[in-house]
Amino acid sequence: MTGQAAALVDRGRRALDACDWAAASDAFEQARASEESAEVLDGLGEARYWQGAYAESAALRERAYALYRRRGDRPDAARVAVHLAQLHGLVYGNAAAVSGWIGHAQRMLADCDVCVVHGLVELFLGAVASDPDERERRARAAVGIGRRFDAPGLEHDALGYVGKAHIERGAVADGMRLIDEAVAAVASGLVSDAWAAGSIWCSLFHACEMAIDVGRAEQWLGAVDHYVERTDELPISAICRMHYGGLLTSAGRWVDAERELQIALSIYDDTYRGTRFEPLLRLAELRARQGRIEDAARLIGGYEDHPLAVLPRARVLLARDAPDH
Repeated sequence: MTGQAAALVDRGRRALDACDWAAASDAFEQARASEESAEVLDGLGEARYWQGAYAESAALRERAYALYRRRGDRPDAARVAVHLAQLHGLVYGNAAAVSGWIGHAQRMLADCDVCVVHGLVELFLGAVASDPDERERRARAAVGIGRRFDAPGLEHDALGYVGKAHIERGAVADGMRLIDEAVAAVASGLVSDAWAAGSIWCSLFHACEMAIDVGRAEQWLGAVDHYVERTDELPISAICRMHYGGLLTSAGRWVDAERELQIALSIYDDTYRGTRFEPLLRLAELRARQGRIEDAARLIGGYEDHPLAVLPRARVLLARDAPDH
């Protein structure tokens, strides 16, 4: 890489760390004009992702993956493959692409010494696992790798998942303590990685939803809004409000729940369309509780076998006096 291109890449990376997506995009575009390296395409792809240009981001990072792999840089190739798996899952809901890209990541790391990217793979596989024991095991492995390599974003993101695993098992106080630790790492600036910071906020609100902890969620909602306003990470607002809406539904605050879920759905429409069914099924649960059975049934349509559909679907069947269906 030429000196000029390297300087521009460095400027772009600093802009990404500051969540200044426009400045990052400009720096990487300038670098690309003189040299289309893996680092340039990778950085530009990340900037475009946070600007909501998902198709362009995927194309840029696919090219970056090929260039990293061609020159034998397997950890960076694997890291980009993880990001591509996340993009295809969240934005497009393409399970085959997710499987393909996480498979590439694992293959790239097969003969490598343990590194931070192994932790990213463990955390991704844990996040999508259906077995709670596997989720916790992989999250704990990611925490260990993050600590070993002084990667606070990975460590605390994974710690949030361990906390949620505790809450799933009924150890709410222990789980919340770990999540508070992860959130404190974001609030203090220790976690600067945009993806990890956003994921930690989402873990907090997911935990509040599971524990029906309205007070804690209300205390943090303003901080999340401030974070999203500063970074323009709109998907984070969508996910947090989705969990907050689900929490308010359980707490019986249905007017507030409706508002939060509708806001979440509107943001999902422009961002993580591939997982839009998550706020949709929470809205179905709200409709079922409101006695709007046909509306609930319509929202569930096509997702009857998803775990999130179990409660609203049961309410619909009971309301129709058809519990055996």
